[in-house]
Amino acid sequence: MAIDDDRKLGKYLLQSRLGQGGMGIVYLATDTRLRRDVAIKVLPKAMASNADAVKRFFREARVAARLNHPNVVAVHDVDQQRGLCFLVMELVKGKTAAELISLECLPWPEATQLIADACRGLVAAHEAGLVHRDIKPSNIMRTNDGLVKLADFGLAKAADDSLTAKESVTKSGMILGTPHYMSPEQCRGEPTDARSDLYSLGATYFTLLTRQPPYPDSQPMQIMFAHCSKPVPDPRSIRAELPEECAAIVAKSMAKSRADRFASAKEMLAALNALLLSVRQTNFVLPGTSEVGNIATGATAPVDSLVVNLPTTVNQQTAGMARADNPTATLSSSVRWPDWIPRTNIRNVAIVLTALFAIGIGIWFWYSRETAQLGNESANSSNTRSLGLSPSANNSRLGSASNVETLSFVGELPGIESEVRGVAFSHDGKSVFSASRDGGVRQWNISERKMTREFLSKAKDVHAVAASKRWLAAGGEDQILWLWEIESRQPAIEVSKLPSPIMSLAISPNGERLAVGAANSIELYELNSQGARRIGEVTNSDERREMPSYMVHCVTFSPDSRWLAATSWSKTVGVWNAENGLLHAVRGDQAHDLMSVTFLPQQDRLIFGAHNNEGLFVWNFSEKNSASRPLKSSIGRNVRSIAVVGSDSVIVNGEWDGVIRSYAIADDTVVGRFQQETKSGATNMAVSPDGCQIVTCGGDAKYSRGYVQIWSVKKESKGSTE
Repeated sequence: MAIDDDRKLGKYLLQSRLGQGGMGIVYLATDTRLRRDVAIKVLPKAMASNADAVKRFFREARVAARLNHPNVVAVHDVDQQRGLCFLVMELVKGKTAAELISLECLPWPEATQLIADACRGLVAAHEAGLVHRDIKPSNIMRTNDGLVKLADFGLAKAADDSLTAKESVTKSGMILGTPHYMSPEQCRGEPTDARSDLYSLGATYFTLLTRQPPYPDSQPMQIMFAHCSKPVPDPRSIRAELPEECAAIVAKSMAKSRADRFASAKEMLAALNALLLSVRQTNFVLPGTSEVGNIATGATAPVDSLVVNLPTTVNQQTAGMARADNPTATLSSSVRWPDWIPRTNIRNVAIVLTALFAIGIGIWFWYSRETAQLGNESANSSNTRSLGLSPSANNSRLGSASNVETLSFVGELPGIESEVRGVAFSHDGKSVFSASRDGGVRQWNISERKMTREFLSKAKDVHAVAASKRWLAAGGEDQILWLWEIESRQPAIEVSKLPSPIMSLAISPNGERLAVGAANSIELYELNSQGARRIGEVTNSDERREMPSYMVHCVTFSPDSRWLAATSWSKTVGVWNAENGLLHAVRGDQAHDLMSVTFLPQQDRLIFGAHNNEGLFVWNFSEKNSASRPLKSSIGRNVRSIAVVGSDSVIVNGEWDGVIRSYAIADDTVVGRFQQETKSGATNMAVSPDGCQIVTCGGDAKYSRGYVQIWSVKKESKGSTE
């Protein structure tokens, strides 16, 4: 029976609708026996027929009922009536943190106090063995009396073995959470723990400080990609007046690696308290109260005795925090700064001097590293020399074992207003195809630098494009695999709709196979005169080895079309037989997300690249149980795309520094680098069939800017250009 037909659920009378979330609709209701108002979350009827959803819903009640803490919303009851499952909670009268920042920008002490109080509730949850998994501004509530409560453990999981072993309903690879606040491991579908909650709380703190999420993209897949691979943003880039300690807490809590985050919610709370204590001389009126409270203690809850000092400098990835058990980290409340000393001026001077010192050390370290690398390449290869940093340095060289390649900037395609996610050359190298976030798939004449055809214009974000002599394929956020016959003016063929967004595409050199890398699968198609026929999803097991296919970022074929390779955000690279889709070899021991892969001229070797300063790896997949070999010269570089340009040379583009680099694989040296004219690095790269041109693409999703750049690669014999 529908709720509107009968407002009664057992002893509860529904009054009005308060809101809706992923796990149900929340109503204001009255307990007719105890005569009190409560909040009731009702599982939608469509979900109530799903046994797993019902099991997770009732698990929520048992999980949340364990908590009895002033900073956690209390659970009163759970029941099932008229085919509807519902949870009864205390009614919190006030506003969520999301509602508070929708009205105005919060003063940073108020935002910090909100997060600190929510962190107290998180400490209690973690000590009870629970992980929330959906911390966000709308799940932090402040009552009209100023008490902050952490709400909605609908996605919580029990950490104790008895519950997870018997009642876990989360399948491997299933993603639960809100993209703007999900931890990298959550985005990858990996197991979560208490430190995953700290990441989400740090992302929420960033939002309360700036009124925008850390990665404000509108597309879930792009947001999740940013959590996994982009640097932690500094809230001071949006609000310059914020203390550096705020940025330090955000940076540490949102570190990509769990090992670099706070060790526990208790340690994070100590850091928040230390920040509040640092301004204890300031009186602050908390909203919803008439009392003037001290910022350090606040009006909502007592300050925990555990206190740490924050560092005076911030490293975006691994901002260090003093451990709580460090005796020197205790701040005595009895110590007062002498009123006759101008505290603000001295503090600002100290900050500036510390920052200048840190910048000087960073420049020295970078210069030393680059000098050492260039020295290595000079020592190891007398026929190569470094590329100039100026785009006009046309004498720049890319060295290899058998020849020398000169890289020159040719130009940029005009009039591109949207970020370009994918590029591919035509079979003759005269045209390039682009896929953009504005939903467009376009063909460009390289020599004339103008658009000659628009294949698609109004789809959702298009992430990938691939071309053969006859066919053009594209796909993206709308999950549709599109196919066109290039020489024909016939409309697009909708080959199929995949269960998740399409992230990457590749057509084999012989034109017979099409590989599709999606958010949760790798599909293989046969190309024929009529279009494409699905062969099936590539197998993910062979001799008990598994290739996680979550968020497949790159698929590619070997030059002889025999093998298919792919990289996954699950830190895995695999090789399949391109004829039947059977897994041949897999490596899953990388430390960070793998973004790109390509075959080397030697058919049994791959080179792939990773984020988070992991660099490049070479792998001989024909040797059973062989390990990948890192290129030491590439360590410290973020790799986004790779192009093979010689028998032993690769051109690599990172995502953030905007520099193209060339590596000689045999010598393990950096033999060239070239500074792009654009400010951001490329998202993708393609090499022409003859190896004489490359194109890079990218842009800025936030400001709706895009580009496609053209480079020439001239091959010369050794000694001819000395």
